[in-house]
Amino acid sequence: MADKPVVIQTEHLDAQAANWLAQRVNLSEIPFAEAARLRAALPAAQGLVVRTYTKVDADLLAHAPKLKVVARAGVGLDNIDVQACRARGVQVVYTPDANSSAVVELVFAVLLDAIRPRLFLDKPLDAAAWANLRKELLGRRQLETMTLGILGFGRVGSRVARVGSRSRSCSPRATLSPSTSTAELPTGTSSPRRSSAA
Repeated sequence: MADKPVVIQTEHLDAQAANWLAQRVNLSEIPFAEAARLRAALPAAQGLVVRTYTKVDADLLAHAPKLKVVARAGVGLDNIDVQACRARGVQVVYTPDANSSAVVELVFAVLLDAIRPRLFLDKPLDAAAWANLRKELLGRRQLETMTLGILGFGRVGSRVARVGSRSRSCSPRATLSPSTSTAELPTGTSSPRRSSAA
């Protein structure tokens, strides 16, 4: 049986993901901050798993002659020199949809906080203080009377529209970029207005 490929993990991964990976490769966890140890291990590495703080640049790649793939456990690639990887034949993969659901939930949490103010109380209030607080935290509008405008219709925007249309609490209206197809709109979304922005 062929030896498992050597993969270095430089930042924290969820235990389930790390265990899954360790069953398939020879996985070494070497924190990116331990620069000397990481550099010593790179010559044998065929794979590198990073997140946000590991800088994958030409200098790192020069110490990893066997490297075949860099995997970013996250959305962006700001910390990875994709062109330098490409020049050395190193494939770069990432997880662009990893946080989309969490971001959508945060959008609706902030939206609800904005129209339905609330306060976490850490001590008892007398009747007068309670009455004043109720006046300050009174919601002036209800979600079902509002139209949800969505500027942009990528991974997050399209999911916001989908959740909004399913909730039946508001009427989503998307503002599309010129390259967005109306076929991508979820059922229940109002006819879009196209943005003139470049």
